[in-house]
Amino acid sequence: MRFQALPATCLALLFGSLSQAQSVSTGAAQARITCPSGKGVGLIAVRGSTEDPGPGRLLAPIAANATNQVPGTTLTSVDYPARLIPDYLGSEQEGVVALTALMRSYAAACPGAPVVLMGYSQGAQVIADVLSNATTPVDNAAQPLSTNDVAGILLIGDPSRVDGKPFNAGTANGDGLFSRKDSTALEAMGDKILSICNDGDPVCDRGINIAVHLSYDETDGVQATQFVVSKAMKMVAAKQAKAKAVKPAAAAANSTTPEANRRRATAWVA
Repeated sequence: MRFQALPATCLALLFGSLSQAQSVSTGAAQARITCPSGKGVGLIAVRGSTEDPGPGRLLAPIAANATNQVPGTTLTSVDYPARLIPDYLGSEQEGVVALTALMRSYAAACPGAPVVLMGYSQGAQVIADVLSNATTPVDNAAQPLSTNDVAGILLIGDPSRVDGKPFNAGTANGDGLFSRKDSTALEAMGDKILSICNDGDPVCDRGINIAVHLSYDETDGVQATQFVVSKAMKMVAAKQAKAKAVKPAAAAANSTTPEANRRRATAWVA
């Protein structure tokens, strides 16, 4: 997917109230993965532009609240530059590469573990690009992480937002700065997505009020946390139910009781 780059001066005006974050190298850095335990899920956070490394100012309280409400839940943050200017689109593509690599590593380290993806601003666009298999410098022949293990996808202030999608939430009724031309892949997993954007946000709604973009933790933090927790608990419950159903079937197949042996013998003769 290709986006039309906005002039750097325009981005600077829109985000004038944001401080410039130092560039963070994604070359050899690897996020430390801790697998969830018990009834927990793995939260993967992708911070917004210029936020400090980690989950970022806005996603951090949502992740903390979800972790407190779902014991055994862990948090892993994507390591990428999160630059605004210069070269926002280059930073975003580095984020796509980093998230793709992390998701593959996570699937290998924690096979079958439920995952909730959380992205704010540039981080939301990164997640949407990875799930949409957008053109990137890495091989995207297959999804890096089976969507069967993705319990939920939280997007806040997504620059690639498209108005009118069933998974949209908030008061906005416009498109983002880099609105997505093809949302087919996202719509296919729409029941797992919550994309929050409010009226006036210059990033996801092309508005003129930057304060809207910076205050989602205050205006929508509760809804975001409830979404993460509900999706996490639903996925864990489904996996536990499936595991319980498999155990009796496996036990019956391995049974050596006379009745089980008779049934196998009858089936063999037939």
